[in-house]
This record gives sequence, structure tokens and C-alpha cells, in this order.
Amino acid sequence: MFAIFESLGDDEVAATLYGALDAAGVMCALPLEPGNADDFDQAVQRLASRLGDHRFKEAAEQGRAMRDEEVVRYALGAIAGATKPTEAP
Repeated sequence: MFAIFESLGDDEVAATLYGALDAAGVMCALPLEPGNADDFDQAVQRLASRLGDHRFKEAAEQGRAMRDEEVVRYALGAIAGATKPTEAP
């Protein structure tokens, strides 16, 4: 999920979701193919590079501090925000 937001350039959301998934142990439980593991690592590196280490760590810590229900609400809110139609001028 975090990689979707990373690819959309929504880096704060991506880093927050990365932290939440990391805290839940999901990152260790996902069986990744060798190529996918590299893609995953590269996505995390791009996030840290674009946000800067401090902002990346802050967003990830925010995600790590969330309860499961909060993560779901946060992700759904981010999805809703990403899919809102733009208004014509």
C-alpha cells in the first residue's frame, strides 16, 4: 500500500504507512520475490531521499504509533483524498 502512494508522489502518506506496516510486522511477513524486494528497498530509499531522513523518520514514527484502526482510517482517508475529482475552474 505504501508503494502506491510513493509512486503517486504522496511521500508523507507513504512514509506514514510504511511505518505502520513496519510496526505491525507486515514487512517481515510478506514473501517477496527477489526482484520485488529490490523494488521495495528502492521505494523506501526514494522516500527517504525525497523527504529527507528527518521527515521520513518522523512520518514513519507517526505510522508506528498508530493503532490498527487508525491505520485503516488514515489509509482510507488518503485514498479518498487521492481520488477526489478536481473541480473545473
